[in-house]
Amino acid sequence: MKTKEMKGITLIALVITIVVLLILAGVSINLLLGDNGIITKATEAKDSYSKSAVKEKVSFLLNEYEIDKATGENAEFAKFLRKNLQVGVAENEDATYSFILGDWQIVTSESEIISIEKFKLEVDKTYSSVDDMKTDTSLTAGKIVQTEGYYNKNLGGGAYYDIVSTTSLSADNATCIQLDNGLYAELHAINDTVSVNQFGAYGDGEHDDANAIQVALNAGYKNVSFENTKYKFGSRICMNTSNVFVFGNSATLFWNDNVSFKTWEQLYIMGTTESHVCNIDIYNLNFQNYNVKGVESVQLLMLYCDNVNINSCNFYVDEILENKERKITNIWLENEFSNINIEKCKFKNLTNGEAGGNIWIRGSDSNYACNNLKIKNNYIEKSSHDETIAIWRRSCWKCNNRK
Repeated sequence: MKTKEMKGITLIALVITIVVLLILAGVSINLLLGDNGIITKATEAKDSYSKSAVKEKVSFLLNEYEIDKATGENAEFAKFLRKNLQVGVAENEDATYSFILGDWQIVTSESEIISIEKFKLEVDKTYSSVDDMKTDTSLTAGKIVQTEGYYNKNLGGGAYYDIVSTTSLSADNATCIQLDNGLYAELHAINDTVSVNQFGAYGDGEHDDANAIQVALNAGYKNVSFENTKYKFGSRICMNTSNVFVFGNSATLFWNDNVSFKTWEQLYIMGTTESHVCNIDIYNLNFQNYNVKGVESVQLLMLYCDNVNINSCNFYVDEILENKERKITNIWLENEFSNINIEKCKFKNLTNGEAGGNIWIRGSDSNYACNNLKIKNNYIEKSSHDETIAIWRRSCWKCNNRK
């Protein structure tokens, strides 16, 4: 009889112990994960600190901008933000500016911060690539979807898209992608900012990215970035759209060794006599020339353009002993141009060739006066046999305010 009573007491004790443990476990889980739990509080504290740091950084810049503006510097606020933050900035119709720093979406005027909110865009579906999105026949109009990468996550180019039944855009597999079910995916750019990878550039140093870069630079977005380290291309790239800020992020553009042209440019900024290209900024982008064969070539050509800023870029042409026929110039300014700033760049032209230099400046055949060229705080090195900096005239050329 005692044995049965003891067994009964033991069983009750075990049940009570289990109940107590479950209660304690519930309390522990609530303390850890609940609305006022340790993890929630830690996350809130982390977010609060991060938000305060962002607010302090932006507030400091607003004060700096006011001081600079008073001394005649940095008249354009959006450009000031892009330069100092190295992020894409949208210029909104209500005279505000929006951009993302870390996890935070900031809206500000020239004088005060309007809002700082955690960036979050609700999406209906996420795909690993554009192709996966295109083949999903279950998609319906009105959805917002996300891709982790254009080809895959490792190559970059992840983006948001609005799914629509009709579009005024041309299907170009970038700004507008036609889906297999007849609908369209329109690129949903955040803060007027895109990357060349979202337009199909691989950035792996193997594929030819010329067309993707060309389209991205002239797509009409204010901010264009490079995501990867090496972009190869085999045809010249022309920037002919005004108001573009390029974030190089230390990426390198380099020629495909298999191409050969008589005379060509790696990248050129070109408008027309009637319509100059204006307000171009290129920051932290590298230009590299390898073993390309050709008569004469230029890494960056600028003509019929105004208000161009080339800052913190590197222009490299290394020596190749077995190819001394290369004739390359790092930068060439030609025809009609004004307000050009070349600052904090590195120029190395080590071809040891019979022609080519670092910075060449040639004026217009017309009576157009080329004005305000500033070359400041640059490093220049060469072994090519032409001028480091050359300024020469054509007929009727004027060149003013050089320093």
